[in-house]
Amino acid sequence: MKIISTLALISWSVLAFAQKPHSGTYVTHKKDIGFTSEVFQFHKDSTFSYIFFNCTGTEFGKGTYDIVNGNSLRLQFTSCLDCNDRHQVEHIVNSNDSLEIDLIVKEWVDSLEFSNVVTYITNTKIGTVTKENGQAKFTTAKSDKNRTLRIKTLGFDMVDLEIPPNTTSLKGTVYLSNHKIYNSTDIKTYKILKWTKSKLKLEKPIDWRIVYNKAKSDNVDRLIESKMNSTMWKLYVEKIGLRINDNKE
Repeated sequence: MKIISTLALISWSVLAFAQKPHSGTYVTHKKDIGFTSEVFQFHKDSTFSYIFFNCTGTEFGKGTYDIVNGNSLRLQFTSCLDCNDRHQVEHIVNSNDSLEIDLIVKEWVDSLEFSNVVTYITNTKIGTVTKENGQAKFTTAKSDKNRTLRIKTLGFDMVDLEIPPNTTSLKGTVYLSNHKIYNSTDIKTYKILKWTKSKLKLEKPIDWRIVYNKAKSDNVDRLIESKMNSTMWKLYVEKIGLRINDNKE
């Protein structure tokens, strides 16, 4: 009987102190290392979206959330963005003995030509750097084996393009991005120290505690738009959407 009473007390304690989610938009600003703004929008259907502004650029995405063990926020990300979707590359096979690489490298968001981007065939010294118009052009011998063309520059995600056997021409446009993109396998869990209708306090790794204050979604949307160029804002609205009524519980 005593064991049953103890278990009942423990169960009551867990339920009594379990954290409850509150939909709405939560914002924080950090000035410790550079200036960073983080925005989380939690929706009533257990989905969320996020956007981060920092010294390296802008990141945004979405996913689903739930509370586990009564006191931890679990974020399951979804694949709403894919830089590879914008690559437009054509492989040609003909009777030529050489392989011609002729690509234009652009920035993913603004479609601006990228100069001084290193472009080379992996495990070789064969390659070039892009010109001011973003063009990477060079010729080498064709091969009867699979090869990889690597495109990279500081601060942006590297792109690897497959070169199938006997390819004689590789032409098109490639886009580089510095946007951190989570995919559907990414899960992050943070301990909830406090979650009310006005504040969300989380404990992140290495005992780092961060407080998000609730804000009006329409005001935050205007703030986000002001920090983005028109192309990025259009992409954000297309992939994330505006849900200004989710502040009301």
